[in-house]
Amino acid sequence: EPTGHVLHQNQMVKKGTDYEDKEAFNLLAGADEWFSPVFAEVGPDGAVWVADWYSFIIQHNPTPQGFGNGKGNAYDTDLRDFTHGRIYRVGYKQAPVYTPLSLSKDRPAELVAALKNSNLFWRNHAQRLLVERGNKDVVPQLVALVNDPSVDEIGLNPAAIHALWALQGLGAISDESVLKAVTAALKHPSAAVRKNAVQVLPPTAATAQALLTNNTLNDSEPLVVLNSLLRFTETPLTPAVEQAVLTRFESSNEADDRWMPDAFSVVLNAHGGKLMKTYLAKRSVGQKAEVKPQAPMNHDHQAMNHGTASTNQAPAAVTASKPDLAITNITTNPVQPFVRENASVTIEITNKGVAIPKETIPVVKVQVEGLGLKINWVSYQLKNGIGAGETIQLVESNNGPWVGRMGFTAEQAGKLRISATIDGDNLIAEEDDVKNNSFSKTFEVKRLAKLSDFALERAARSYASSTVSPDSVLALIAKANTLDTDARYAVLKGIVNGWNPRRKVTTSDANKMLLVSAKDEIPEDLKGKYNGIVESFGANALVPVDPNLQVIRIKSIKEAMKFDLKEFTVIAGKPVELIFDNPDAMQHNLVIVKPKAMDIVGNAADKMITQKDAAEKNYIPNLPQVVAYTPLVNPDQTFRLTFTAPTEPGNYPYICTFPGHWRLMNGVMKVVKEDAKPVTK
Repeated sequence: EPTGHVLHQNQMVKKGTDYEDKEAFNLLAGADEWFSPVFAEVGPDGAVWVADWYSFIIQHNPTPQGFGNGKGNAYDTDLRDFTHGRIYRVGYKQAPVYTPLSLSKDRPAELVAALKNSNLFWRNHAQRLLVERGNKDVVPQLVALVNDPSVDEIGLNPAAIHALWALQGLGAISDESVLKAVTAALKHPSAAVRKNAVQVLPPTAATAQALLTNNTLNDSEPLVVLNSLLRFTETPLTPAVEQAVLTRFESSNEADDRWMPDAFSVVLNAHGGKLMKTYLAKRSVGQKAEVKPQAPMNHDHQAMNHGTASTNQAPAAVTASKPDLAITNITTNPVQPFVRENASVTIEITNKGVAIPKETIPVVKVQVEGLGLKINWVSYQLKNGIGAGETIQLVESNNGPWVGRMGFTAEQAGKLRISATIDGDNLIAEEDDVKNNSFSKTFEVKRLAKLSDFALERAARSYASSTVSPDSVLALIAKANTLDTDARYAVLKGIVNGWNPRRKVTTSDANKMLLVSAKDEIPEDLKGKYNGIVESFGANALVPVDPNLQVIRIKSIKEAMKFDLKEFTVIAGKPVELIFDNPDAMQHNLVIVKPKAMDIVGNAADKMITQKDAAEKNYIPNLPQVVAYTPLVNPDQTFRLTFTAPTEPGNYPYICTFPGHWRLMNGVMKVVKEDAKPVTK
């Protein structure tokens, strides 16, 4: 850590197929501000060798005020030293006396013996030289090392591992005696030897059978299981392998493991997706399953914005004599973050006092902590002032000259906390410098409950994002409609998250109709992204046209909080298709209400801001005055609303019902008798 003047050391603890940092301490720390360690490695003597760049300014950025950026975008300063440096050797006083080795390809016995050295440096060096000399005269000695069942104090036999890879490098694995030894190593007392034996075995039917015979899919070491799965992607897929993998898959309970779901997803997609097809056939119920999403995942409207910081509420009345900054909410998009899915972060800030001018820039600090994450952002993006009573949405942070969106991806399920502070140094005189300037909120990151469903989602995502035939993705969508509820949701979630909506596809009208006909059956939380698939296949235009259908196209005006149509006219009692395009950076909906009911519905929508399930309800009040409505529509997405126009002529207002929007974002649907001429304005 050169900027911290320390050489950090982590204690890595195994967790399933992964590792986590349980303890941390510094091997070296420098009181000298020029101490800048940039590289460290254990040397051939067992000591730690450290390269110290020895420079007062070691980082590129952020660029301090008054400095310019030079080549490589690093800021120019005289406090960089390009000519001096230091090398440190950090040794243990009670270490055994070090005797340097001199290895040579001409002394193969010494190379084999060095595979048992306590230092990884010499073991790697010896293995490399054994392979480079290309002579199989050492094979018997290497086989003897593989056959050695001993383990050290932490359960390893490093010499056997190096011998396995030396045999592989020499091309000797296929020799009968060697193959026998490597196969026998699948039962070695050391789990690491078993794992490496799986890796070096050739991708043959005999290897597949050996893995089955030795039951490596149920090994006590997760890494042996994982590598066995990966090996089965390369060996021939026999009926016995298929049955064993699917049996292990269906009984798996390692959904929280970092890599096991991905390993299963890889083997499901291997061999032309044969295992995937077989497994989906088992999950088929023969008809469309009832749609019950596993968790509410509507996108939170407050997590969207008009850019860096944007107004989302009408200004409130202000009686203060000074500014009064308050962080009033923190949201994520999506509202329900899932494991390994990016969630953007939005900080809602309200000025409850008088206006803050443009030349005053409040600093916002944000921290994400939990689930192995510790992220800190600093934002100087509130550059345009904050009006009296104005509420803004902050989504971007600064890193020197770079500006980026705040967001996180959690690798595990559970809870994390997001905290934010505005003007923590009290540089702005406020009505209250402490009370509202900080805000914290806990979020739960979820995953699909079972490993089988999690792996299905990962497999479908990978499948849809690859270069497979678009028609095969359509076939998978059609297949999903025949699965049980959980499997169907997993497959569809994977497809919509894996598909690139910018991809333009040419396909048959029959395939387009398949996409269109499936739209109504897509779970609500997936519909926004599913519409991107429909559009990329050019299927939006292929909707059966009713001769009586009145088609109205309306869209939000970007960064204006308005609809582009202030009014349109429809014929009473006739079908209407309202195509709502949302090019804005925020989500919006469109709700049609009864005559003179705009205030009733709008005020009811305002009150929903305090309800926990308001986002799930798309901020639409359950009132008889509501005639028809769209859900919240994502940025750059389209929603088609089909309904029958009221039989009673009159002026029917339409509004966006996110609290506060309806006062600006509204219009009128004029319902007239059939002899009147429909118009739009």
